[in-house]
Amino acid sequence: MNNEKYNVVGVIPARYDSTRFPGKPLVDIFGKTMIRRVIDRVRKTKLIDKIIVATDDIRIKENVENYDCAVEMTSKDHHSGTERIGEILSKYNANIYVNIQGDEPFISPQVIDDTIKLLQNNSKFSVTTTATNFQNINEWENPNRVKVVVNKYDEAMYFTRANIPYPRENWKTFSPNTYKHLGLYCYRKEAIIDFLKLQQAEIEKVESLEQLRFLINGYKIGVHITEEESPAVDTKDDLEIIRKWVEKNKIKK
Repeated sequence: MNNEKYNVVGVIPARYDSTRFPGKPLVDIFGKTMIRRVIDRVRKTKLIDKIIVATDDIRIKENVENYDCAVEMTSKDHHSGTERIGEILSKYNANIYVNIQGDEPFISPQVIDDTIKLLQNNSKFSVTTTATNFQNINEWENPNRVKVVVNKYDEAMYFTRANIPYPRENWKTFSPNTYKHLGLYCYRKEAIIDFLKLQQAEIEKVESLEQLRFLINGYKIGVHITEEESPAVDTKDDLEIIRKWVEKNKIKK
């Protein structure tokens, strides 16, 4: 283990063998690989003390090392980003670990910091995550857009791929308690240790959503609601969406 103790460690899981877009961490986005773009954004945060890319491919490792960022080779057998971070625990000692998606090249540094603050300021939460408002009905109906129901105490009540809540009557607007989930997570160290010991929950298998393992076992997940959302790269077609989004929002390339 690294002998240095950190308050907050940011981990960027980066797999090469993506089913829909193999090699996407190394795809070029305005002259830089996508993984380097993510590193750039995390470097702009104020609360993360150490950035680590966790990968299972030597090509990604070399690309990150040449960008002056710490990188760790991790197992190819992990089923989730949380499991991959669990392997990082044995090498980097911290109070909080942040899982930053490796396919969001323009993620907001402020959103990352705000989600960390929510965890730091609320001892009742074991995990915090982010969510935003739906932009249209198609997002709400899309099973690839995860929904989270949030109570008035900023606690996640449930995550699902289904259209929730069900519009029993003439329902024409989104519920104020239902949001589109974004894949940023902040964990207390103890929460990750516990997660790795817990059996996979049946409801987690049904929805294919690992965060349900926390909820079904009574852990509280805090939700930071943000107006800032950046597009993720899941397929090659998303690269064009990124290009248009950057131009529309006048993002510095």
